[in-house]
Amino acid sequence: MNDSLCSPAIPTTAWLSAGGLPAGWRGRSSFTVCDTGFGAGQRFISTWSIWRCDANRCERLHYVGFCPVPEPDQEACRKGAMSDDEASCHDALRTALLAHVPLPGVSRLDFEGGAVTLTLFYMPLWKALMQAEARVDLYFIDAMLAAIGAQTGGYSPYGQLARMAARQACVALPVIDAFGDLGRGLKKAGFIFDPVVAPQPSDSVIACADNRLNASAANDHRAAVCVARLRPGIFHGAANAAHGVDTVSASAPVVVIGGGVAGAAVAWALAFRGRKVIVVDPAFSRSPQGVHAGHLAAAATPVVSRDDDYRARLTRAGVRLAWQRWQHIDAASRPRQTGTLGLARDADEVDRVRAALEGGDFPEGWARWQTSQTASLAAAVSLSVPGVLFADGLLIRPGALIAAQMSSPLVQCIAAAGHRLEQAGDGGWLLRGPDEQVLAQAATVVVANAAGVVPLLQRSGLLVRAPRLRQLQAIAGQVSYFNALRCAVDPKVVIDGPGYWLPAVDGINVAGGTYALGAEVPAVTQAGHDDIIEKLGAFLPAEAVQRLPGSIVGGWSGWRAVVPGRLPVVGALPGANGVWVACAYGSRGLSWAALAAEVIAATVCCEPLPLERELLMAIAPGKR
Repeated sequence: MNDSLCSPAIPTTAWLSAGGLPAGWRGRSSFTVCDTGFGAGQRFISTWSIWRCDANRCERLHYVGFCPVPEPDQEACRKGAMSDDEASCHDALRTALLAHVPLPGVSRLDFEGGAVTLTLFYMPLWKALMQAEARVDLYFIDAMLAAIGAQTGGYSPYGQLARMAARQACVALPVIDAFGDLGRGLKKAGFIFDPVVAPQPSDSVIACADNRLNASAANDHRAAVCVARLRPGIFHGAANAAHGVDTVSASAPVVVIGGGVAGAAVAWALAFRGRKVIVVDPAFSRSPQGVHAGHLAAAATPVVSRDDDYRARLTRAGVRLAWQRWQHIDAASRPRQTGTLGLARDADEVDRVRAALEGGDFPEGWARWQTSQTASLAAAVSLSVPGVLFADGLLIRPGALIAAQMSSPLVQCIAAAGHRLEQAGDGGWLLRGPDEQVLAQAATVVVANAAGVVPLLQRSGLLVRAPRLRQLQAIAGQVSYFNALRCAVDPKVVIDGPGYWLPAVDGINVAGGTYALGAEVPAVTQAGHDDIIEKLGAFLPAEAVQRLPGSIVGGWSGWRAVVPGRLPVVGALPGANGVWVACAYGSRGLSWAALAAEVIAATVCCEPLPLERELLMAIAPGKR
């Protein structure tokens, strides 16, 4: 725990008591804490433990941590002083961190069946303050905040606290820091201090708070924590409120238009939080798997780039969240973490990927460079090219996954085509079908029907609010199925090269894919099979490639929706209160679906978001 630089560790009981816990969360559906000096997580452990023991606790506890660091010596010492329940929370946190080794960016962990969430920002404090998006009820801060002023490029770190503060939010901080830069910064940002029941500090104590040097003069105040509260009338959460947060009853359903990869993920994320969902898609008349009926297997794969661009950061976060979130699905339908071997296409790509791995702050084992020899061993297939092995790579059965996500008792599927949205008299939205009959009504609607998003928004008079969607393009494509026994080249991992080759599912190896520009309908064709086999020939053994034509047993075809820049379009539609968009996933639908769903569900349910603001703005539908 990072406490005041001018004092030793303050007992966590002092922090929680000053913050008004546990009384502060009672009667609340949710409560959010932000700790700007998370450290090894001692304050989180104590907060969680008290929540567990409180019969009148809030339904959901959200904890945001900045500057998480391993502190093994302090950790061992503190565990000895923990209660049994705190020790149990400590062990659960440690287990979760070992199971999901944090990656650069934002990491989200769930406990208590999702009732307790921990969102950790693995980045410098100044950057975390700028990138976090949450509605915070209670802050724990210390002198580290005052020390980052020179790194912020002119913005106020205290202003960022006010930006995220909920109405009546409070800030707990060491008393000694209230009389220095920290206290002055909070007052300037709109926080006012409660009367402190303590002697008026001496000049030497004030000097210590200002320059952090004269620690010995502050002994009488070391264990004291005081509170500042957001001044009445100051509230910066209007943007979140405009998206429907806090204005919609938790019992009200959310309508999702589209039951494909994007829509199913959103429905699952909302149902996981106890929300009722109505999913509308005409393909449900044919199968509970929707348009992905017969889509046997696909992959979700991270990527790296030398400059760690938006695409790399989004896929890294998305694949990790897909693995974490979809583990709650039944075993037959959930993803398998096989790993992905991303093959280099040429010498330039070898240089780019190796530079990205060497320059990235990735945990050991997450991505490892492979020579052609070690790649062959990892894949159990003879390969002539090198690449990078991503441990997080997933093998997914799209049809089975969607059916499982839709099977929640909180999800209602309607086999119909959504035609247009119309604003209702109560401020919500009516979804009308082609015959103008009302199919569903809700205050919150998520439009997630791939290329169908554009005509639906156009008919609704809302397309003008989504500039990024004006150039959306639908591209058909197919995957091919091969009998695993006949082709006799079954990899242990996903192989991603000019084409991709997947481990066998139900005796079938799936390979892809094609891009049929200008196609009017998606179809499985012999020309498509030939195209895929040619791509596989770039990395599979020649004798295996010769067996492929005689091993074809079918395939699957569908649409991809893409926009210039090849990033997804996810977010609230500006000026259309309660309408969300989730589309344009292109060829990375399964890599981005869970992340997009979490962004939408977390905002609707007033949770901290598991993604940086910079990335949220990059994928927003209103971005020009």
